[in-house]
Amino acid sequence: MGNQTEIRIVRYQVDGEKSCDNVGNLAVYTWFGDDDMVVFSGTRNQDRVSTADAAINVVAAICEVEQVVPEKIKFFDLRTRRGYQNFKSGEYQFVKILTETDKATGHVYLTGFEGYVPSKEMLQAFQPFLFKMRPPVQGSQTERRAD
Repeated sequence: MGNQTEIRIVRYQVDGEKSCDNVGNLAVYTWFGDDDMVVFSGTRNQDRVSTADAAINVVAAICEVEQVVPEKIKFFDLRTRRGYQNFKSGEYQFVKILTETDKATGHVYLTGFEGYVPSKEMLQAFQPFLFKMRPPVQGSQTERRAD
């Protein structure tokens, strides 16, 4: 945790990898709210695995680095052209990551995604990764708004 809007980098592994030491999959992230919200965005996916497909792995990597338990944090994925080549420069989707934790094992499972309208602060923090701003890609918004 720490300074809000301070962009940090994390390496994440995809299913089947033993270590993320030499992995080319990178995501950037930062904290928002009262240190209970994390927004991340894939910046390099060497294995061509999108953050949508590796969301739980990105969450796990951030939790390991930050020494936090995932059930106490709300995670959001800002999907941009860097991870989705079919997006135009400036296009994005913003989703909340939905998870459940197995109480017996502590394992965290991805249960889905929910469209979310990001705050201006969230988008400004990731401006260098969006290039020029465009409206969100269709299907990414709901009535929920980040405060």
